[in-house]
Amino acid sequence: MINGANKPILVYHDKQGVCKTNLSFSSDELKLFLSQLNASLPFDDVSLSDASRANVTLPPCSVNPTITIRKFKKESFSVIDLVKSKTLSEELAAFLWTAFEGLSVFPLNVLIAGSTAAGKTTTLNALTAFIPPSERVISIEDVPELNLKDKENWIPLFISKKASAQDLLKNALRMRPDRLIVGDIRSGEAETLFTAMNTGHRGTSGTMHANNDRDALTRLEHEPINVPRDLLPLVDLIVIQNRFVDRRKGMIRRVLQVSEVSRIEDVVSLNQLF
Repeated sequence: MINGANKPILVYHDKQGVCKTNLSFSSDELKLFLSQLNASLPFDDVSLSDASRANVTLPPCSVNPTITIRKFKKESFSVIDLVKSKTLSEELAAFLWTAFEGLSVFPLNVLIAGSTAAGKTTTLNALTAFIPPSERVISIEDVPELNLKDKENWIPLFISKKASAQDLLKNALRMRPDRLIVGDIRSGEAETLFTAMNTGHRGTSGTMHANNDRDALTRLEHEPINVPRDLLPLVDLIVIQNRFVDRRKGMIRRVLQVSEVSRIEDVVSLNQLF
């Protein structure tokens, strides 16, 4: 975390939390670094050469230029790693294996929701290991976070100023996908995604921000996402994951809730499975 020129650079440590370093940027060094990042807006997300994610804010949006860099593990977490760290129980991991793989017949549509930095994308990435290798996977993200390098037929698409998530999703439907993954559902692309589910695409998955299963449905139905209520039951499962501070372990991440979505007459109902 770089909060301006001549201010200590802060780093986040897994166990110690936010720590102050003895490093800082001078004004000239910070200007040079910003020019290398090539941020084109007063607030912008850019990717670094090692796939780290950098968020930049510039005046007048902030008093000082700021840069927040989120680094990712070189090797993605596996489901076994998530079980060992107690993010998932063994029983839940087995259930989600069945849900994603679908016995090669009927994979479920799954949304993983939670707070910021709850590990939603990490969990989604780990669960993609259960997608059969013969299937074509197309992912759509703002910045590259998913890593499906074990999939030979994986096509990653990235949102840009010339192509919105909705544009890319419409195009992806013409690419004969077996699986569609949307990295962060925020607005109009959700309706296109649900329409794809409605036309028979199985095994669709994505992430979004929500505190619980009911919040997730409320967010999907209202501005700015605006998914019609009749389409909401096309999501089979909502997985809720959040992060907490533990005095002994520091920051921990846990899957708190898994609910199935269904329709009873005109009411969209939720049944908590885990």
